[in-house]
Amino acid sequence: MKAKNITSRKNLCIGLGCPSVFETDRNSFIVVGAVPASNKLPRNVLSKIGKGEVAVEIPGGTLVKV
Repeated sequence: MKAKNITSRKNLCIGLGCPSVFETDRNSFIVVGAVPASNKLPRNVLSKIGKGEVAVEIPGGTLVKV
């Protein structure tokens, strides 16, 4: 798999611990962010997390709205 960093320019950083968004050559996206405590997630979010999945939280501005 190949992945291209498509994080908003204003949120790009160098090193580890950087919330990021990648577009893959498999027509999918990879989001890097913090894993919030499940007891703090709204029920509508918890109900969408399936087996083998995890919710991540990224700061506003990391994604570019088009």
